[in-house]
Amino acid sequence: METSSKFFLTVPKQKLKSSSNETSPLLPKCAGDVGRESTPPSTSSRICGFLSQVTVEPVAFLTAVCLGIEMVFLVNLWVDKTCQYLGYSEHICQQLDSGSFPTEQDAVQRKVNELKNVYGLWIKYIPATFVVIVLGAWSDIRNRRLPIFLSTFGLFLKATGIFLNSFWRSLPPGYILLALVPTGIFGGLMALIQGCSAYISVISSKRSRTFRMAFVNMLMLLGAPAGNAVGTFIYNSYGYNFVFGAEIVIYIVSMLYIVARLEKHPGTDSLRHQPHSSVLKVLSPSSLVKPFSVLFKKREGGARGHILGHVIIIWILLFDTGVMNFDFLYTRKMFGWDHNTFTIWSITKSAISCLGTIVVVPFLSYVKQVNDSVLGFMGAASFMFRNIIAGTAPAPWVLYIAVVAGVFTNFTFSASRGRLSKLVAAEELGAIFAVVAMGESIMPVINGPSLSFIYNATLEVFPGTIYAITGSLFAVICCIYTWLLTRPEQLLAN
Repeated sequence: METSSKFFLTVPKQKLKSSSNETSPLLPKCAGDVGRESTPPSTSSRICGFLSQVTVEPVAFLTAVCLGIEMVFLVNLWVDKTCQYLGYSEHICQQLDSGSFPTEQDAVQRKVNELKNVYGLWIKYIPATFVVIVLGAWSDIRNRRLPIFLSTFGLFLKATGIFLNSFWRSLPPGYILLALVPTGIFGGLMALIQGCSAYISVISSKRSRTFRMAFVNMLMLLGAPAGNAVGTFIYNSYGYNFVFGAEIVIYIVSMLYIVARLEKHPGTDSLRHQPHSSVLKVLSPSSLVKPFSVLFKKREGGARGHILGHVIIIWILLFDTGVMNFDFLYTRKMFGWDHNTFTIWSITKSAISCLGTIVVVPFLSYVKQVNDSVLGFMGAASFMFRNIIAGTAPAPWVLYIAVVAGVFTNFTFSASRGRLSKLVAAEELGAIFAVVAMGESIMPVINGPSLSFIYNATLEVFPGTIYAITGSLFAVICCIYTWLLTRPEQLLAN
């Protein structure tokens, strides 16, 4: 029994051979302190070591801040424009959440769902499904920086389009869909995450990689409520135009940082030692089909089954991201929350999840070297309990109980992404994360309309149905992780 429990709590010895020998710390010393091992590092050395490791993290955080701004205020813009478009009076539109006009409120929510969570998702994600394949090939063949820059540039153009829709309030709500087009053309958020994952995989050791990815995910979780808070402050003082104007400025800062800080061939990237490849090679059929060959090719030690398992897990996780699009609408419907109340809850949710990441992940992943699949299992179980509790909440305070239950939710994404990066060669990183990003682009097109249909159909009966359904999907993820823990695997020393 003792032997069995050790297997599930830690990686077997043969699997740890390459990573257990790694002695590099999470934060290296500054160049001036190298060689002075007997001297404890100074505070300035620790700060310098920390800053030397900062690469894609600010990009992820700033992007999340912008998405946090959109999470509430773009929904509000959709609702305001749709209410006017449906011909309701200004009085009804201003009092839509008061409970005095339930028929009008339901009609507006259904129309917003159709535009935002069906047509909007098609525009953002269907083109991105193909773009991420090209960007993945570019990452593996030419450089790691451009995919991150292009995806950020597309988000900048989207923010500009939303600002114009806010400035000209008389435009119909359908014009917001036009603002979403650049997101699909340049890959959007999925391409950004794909590029950041490949970049981190190149610059980090195998032992620290899961924590590095969890840290980026944590920053994105912190960025979203920070965007809510910043947007709320600006909106209360200056209105919609300044909110979306601030989003444009943030994206400009992010693009300048990418150009100034990120390298084309970071760390020990194998691309640094390869001849400069042409653009035609990136667009060649062999490069574009490489992600699929990387996914399905036979590998030693049962690695192919593990790769497929972790890719499927990440794709299923996108159902929770789809549900997040309904959080504000759900709380408005069930409890009459406004953007101030929702922002407080959103900040609390992110803070609790980040607490689990910053305290538990370094200890379990880096110090104790717990198997990534165990961390993923913990995260999936936490997801399951959080969604079921939120979907059945009879009172607003129960949503905070759901937040506590979701303390480990950040583990699953970073655990599976980190494990994937250890199962493929360095020159396959862009390809494998392109496959992941492709699925992440397809899944919203599937789950968005599906969840929208379910939400609209159950709006009068049980609005929390979508949370209960997605909660049950995480039980499937727990089963996949259990299967992975019972299968042998072989990590690569990339």
